[in-house]
Order: sequence, then structure tokens, then C-alpha cells
Amino acid sequence: MSGECKDGTCGNVDCEACQFNEGVQIAKIMELFQKNPTNVKLLQAKGIILHNGKPPGLHKCSRCCGMKDSSHFGYYSCRVDKNGYLMRSNALCFDCRKETGKERKDTLDNAKKAGKIPPKPNPGDICSNCHRSWGTPENPRNWHRDHDAIKNEFRRWLCGDCNMALHDHRHGKS
Repeated sequence: MSGECKDGTCGNVDCEACQFNEGVQIAKIMELFQKNPTNVKLLQAKGIILHNGKPPGLHKCSRCCGMKDSSHFGYYSCRVDKNGYLMRSNALCFDCRKETGKERKDTLDNAKKAGKIPPKPNPGDICSNCHRSWGTPENPRNWHRDHDAIKNEFRRWLCGDCNMALHDHRHGKS
């Protein structure tokens, strides 16, 4: 292409040399973003997520209901809320996640040893809760082992939608 800089420094999006110089491309994107902060399409096209970091202040754990700072929770690295802060990946604090993970593992291990867990449904089988087909042989989706976290017992296999909808740690429901 005529007019290329050959060393990857002009920042022209049509310049082949600059397309492979990531630093120049990022600098060019930042320059464009500073001129027009609403140009989100440009940032999405380049795969850059701008954020303000973890949200300030205290946040409530949905299990223990404790108010804790951001260091007690996990955050997505590429999901941002409407205020530009990283989104929490789980409503549970690290301590509660560890505790519930151990309880879940122990419950399901005991049920498996006792032979109380039937074989996993196949892709396309019907969910026993919502009576909808879950996944297809061409596009399988994960089935989830539903357990009662209060009684510590396996209940049934559920589709992912039902699994997420049935559990509410805030009100002692499982």
C-alpha cells in the first residue's frame, strides 16, 4: 500500500506496519477515545475494556450479609457496570464461597458414594423442573447437580437456568 510508514509509527489503521504494532494502535485508540469518550464501538472492535477498577466502599455478601470491602469479593476482568466499575463475579464473599463450596462438595460426594445420583441427562433431555429441552447434541449445555444446602442432600439434575433461579442465600432458601 502506498504511503505506509514501514516502521509502525504512523498509527494509520490502513497501514499494514501499524496494524502489527500494538503499542501504536493502543495509543491511537486512546487519543480517539479522549476526543470522543462515547465512541464505545471503536473500543469494542479493538477489544479494550476501560474501567474505574473495583467499586469503592463496602459491599454486602448475600450469604453472611456482612459488609466488606472490595478485597473480599471476586470481580470479572472484562465486565463493567453502568458506572464504569468492574462487576462482581459472585455475590458471596471469599469466606462464604469457600464454605459453601466445601459443603456442596461434601454433600455431592456423600450422595455419589450412597448411589443417590442418577446418570447425567443427555443434551436435549427435558429438565425436570421447567419441562424444557436443555441443549442439543450439536450444541450441548451443562446439566447441574441440584442439592439442598440446608438439608445437605442431592435433589435432582437441573438445567442451568433453573439451577440459577432456585437458589437464594439471602433468605436461607436452597
